[in-house]
Amino acid sequence: MEIAMDVLELCKQAQGDKIAGVAIASNDLDFFEVLERTQSQGMKVWLCMRAHSRSQSGISPLAQRAAADAGVEIIVYGQTIKEIPKMVPLISIHDCIAKVHGIRPVHDDLRSFPDLESLSLSLMQYGYLAANQVAMATLVAATVKFFHVNKLGPLIIDPHTIGFHQCLAAFQKNASATWLTNPGNLIYVHPRGRTRSSRSSSKIIAQGPFIVQDSTQLVSEILDRLGYSSPELNLQETIDMFWDGNIGFLKRRGISVATVEGEQKLEALEREFRLDLPQDWHPPRSDVNLRDFLLGKGFLDRKDALREQVKLAIKKFLQSRGQSVPPKRSYLQLVADALNVVNKDDPCRRI
Repeated sequence: MEIAMDVLELCKQAQGDKIAGVAIASNDLDFFEVLERTQSQGMKVWLCMRAHSRSQSGISPLAQRAAADAGVEIIVYGQTIKEIPKMVPLISIHDCIAKVHGIRPVHDDLRSFPDLESLSLSLMQYGYLAANQVAMATLVAATVKFFHVNKLGPLIIDPHTIGFHQCLAAFQKNASATWLTNPGNLIYVHPRGRTRSSRSSSKIIAQGPFIVQDSTQLVSEILDRLGYSSPELNLQETIDMFWDGNIGFLKRRGISVATVEGEQKLEALEREFRLDLPQDWHPPRSDVNLRDFLLGKGFLDRKDALREQVKLAIKKFLQSRGQSVPPKRSYLQLVADALNVVNKDDPCRRI
């Protein structure tokens, strides 16, 4: 978001009062924060979102609520997708662990959208879905939990329409079955990708998606599975890293992030993780592109260098940019620091 604000500031410096409004084309709801700030400066704002086939309006309920709260107008463009391609990369989940299957052919019967109303009613009957839950991510989570609790084997979660077909088929083929109800103690977490690339699936799987069972260690377990835990960080520092990396999403969930400090963050996350809402969170920022950058700038000798070598290279890079480096900064923190500096130096370069 800082990059978007930097770009906006550069445009204002170049154009002065000629800018009457700002439109951002993205389906990433994080950009609402940028538009809200822009709106506070007296400019008109629009968020242009590609339509999808999961609602009549082409906009997800979460996006509609976020737009209403922010006072932002959404412009929908593109055509809704009626069916998935014949060949797609598949991701499944089984026994709480996700697995990538590579690109596979999809049977014609599974390419179209299933009867979501019938699926939703069946999941409601066994307590996996509430009547007021209409978000697609919530339906995915309900399906995942149903398959897990009833031990129905691997479930395709990407594309999730195939998983919906699987779940609906289970209900239809076993109409007289006595299904286990929702135990109410499962949390399905789906890490949110930061970039769209051919490697996005493998990056997501490195931290999930996954299912955890509620416990007194819920926060630390989820943060660990997301990739935030480090021997160099205590729990509070780990929470702070997660908080900073997901601050936009926390705001949209109604948390007054500016007033929550210290141990209050742990209490807030305990509440949020237990809510029956989509648990889609950003993992820590990856060092993959940063390694390329440091290699190109001569701070690193090889891309596959050990973490300690990369850590030293990051410190040298930050110091070369006039940044002070605290002695006990962890590797994940240093990666985030370096990426912030790189992106701020050149807003057009986003690594």
